[in-house]
Amino acid sequence: MMKPVLAVDLGGTNVRFAIVSQKGEVLSRSKRKTEVHEGAAQTLQKILDGIADRLEGAARGVSGIGIGSPGPLDSRRGIILESCNIPGWHNIKLKAIVEKRFGLPCKVENDANCAALAERWVGAGKGVRNMLHYTLGTGIGGGVIVEGKLLQGSDYAGGELGHVTVEPDGLPCSCGNTGCIEAYASATGIVRRTEARLAAGEACVLLEGWRVGGLKITARVVQDAAEQGDRLAQEIVEETGRYLGIAVASMVNVFNPDVVSFSGGVARFGRMLFEPVRAEVKRRAFRSMTRRLRIVRSRLGDTCGVIGAARALMLEQKASRGKSRS
Repeated sequence: MMKPVLAVDLGGTNVRFAIVSQKGEVLSRSKRKTEVHEGAAQTLQKILDGIADRLEGAARGVSGIGIGSPGPLDSRRGIILESCNIPGWHNIKLKAIVEKRFGLPCKVENDANCAALAERWVGAGKGVRNMLHYTLGTGIGGGVIVEGKLLQGSDYAGGELGHVTVEPDGLPCSCGNTGCIEAYASATGIVRRTEARLAAGEACVLLEGWRVGGLKITARVVQDAAEQGDRLAQEIVEETGRYLGIAVASMVNVFNPDVVSFSGGVARFGRMLFEPVRAEVKRRAFRSMTRRLRIVRSRLGDTCGVIGAARALMLEQKASRGKSRS
């Protein structure tokens, strides 16, 4: 019987660790705050310390370590090329560092690609041929499955769905471009757009505390306010869904997927977000490509990233075993 995998999901807010079985079951898990302001060296140390702790608790041992990280990155060599949401995270040879430290095989994959792998394996897109997956968190990541396989591109860095332009001269994005969907529909983008409208003097009862400095605006605060009927918050959420729908419609026309799935904190906005997404996709995408299309939330919640990181390593090890037999 194959041993489980130690999986790591590196996010802009938390680093999640888990032991994942060969069937996609999360056997144990933990998390640590990323604290990106502490710098790249501290972020790396948190990953290594977390891995060491998980290995101590893995009684049967593990077959290797799978890591999902924000990109762009070179998944073949396991190098983080850059990260928009983790300062100083440039040209980090993470695979080599982890393998040298722990003496175990390591696979480093884009975190949104990991999420896509997880959803197609045991989640919302189980068994489908073609799907898109969006991670809606601090930033926006994307993973693309074409004919059952992860689309990676010539430089093993493809699938950056969060950096599709929705406004040519729009808001600045953390990637250096302007008008990316990440600048509008990520948690960061939602906060920025809300604060801009409050600063412009728009009346808003539930978010009034912001003006006197007592309330910190977060995506969750906006969600709660919208659910309680606050007009400004509802407009922000609807606009977020519309922008997201514009980006998704373009990708639906390109890839003709069976499923488009979403994970991350912003995906928890639920129906008030997804109704405008679906409406915009229906309006903009070819009808022939939307008849069977399902636009859904992740079934895996916050375990999506670690399950996918484990799956990425399993697939690489399976491919390696196949080559050794031939």
